[in-house]
Amino acid sequence: MTLALSCQPIGYEIGLRAADALAADGVSLGTATMYDRTGPLGMCVVTSLSNANKLIDYTAPRR
Repeated sequence: MTLALSCQPIGYEIGLRAADALAADGVSLGTATMYDRTGPLGMCVVTSLSNANKLIDYTAPRR
């Protein structure tokens, strides 16, 4: 997750509005706008990797 804020939020409540999502070959991305009661104040980007078929062998020794 990457979070970028243009200013500090006012108050203790923060909202998220999903903006976009992409997925291909087990990699997915999502973006959201963050806002407080005065309006938008930042963006959040989330990246994930699916390994359902264990295409990456994490147990293999490194060389």
